[in-house]
Amino acid sequence: MRIEKDRVVTLSYTLSVVDGDIIESSEKRGGPLRFVYGFSALLPGFDKNLDGLEKGHEREFVLEPSEAFGAEDSGPEGEMLRSEFPASASLEVGRKFAANLPDGGGPVNFVVLSLDSDQVKIRYLHPLAGKRIKAQVKVLEVRNATPTEIVTGEVEVPPPVPR
Repeated sequence: MRIEKDRVVTLSYTLSVVDGDIIESSEKRGGPLRFVYGFSALLPGFDKNLDGLEKGHEREFVLEPSEAFGAEDSGPEGEMLRSEFPASASLEVGRKFAANLPDGGGPVNFVVLSLDSDQVKIRYLHPLAGKRIKAQVKVLEVRNATPTEIVTGEVEVPPPVPR
């Protein structure tokens, strides 16, 4: 059975920065990835590289920034008060910063786009923005999605394997 829209795909995978570190893998996440193909829940270019593969197929491919985490100039923009920056911060256009979210959430990366006496216009950056991503995949299973999976785009708990 080939990978196509409305099929549930199970695969093992490794994602890494081209000539760099592993970002994520099925081994790191504790098991294979299962998803309903065609719901765009993955990196934008990932689906197209799986189309037509079958159980047992392996493939390695590279995603350009536009197919992965975006270019550095594609993130959402925002504004901050100049007073939110430390007094010692050297504010200038193009300068990159990392900060913790005020609600205790994780770090956020951004770059300064423009500034005036009170406001700083910023662009949020995904940590992997602008990076080429290498993917290695092995298709473990392909099956038709259930009617519920087609509607929700979420994989139901797989049925027990007959012995």
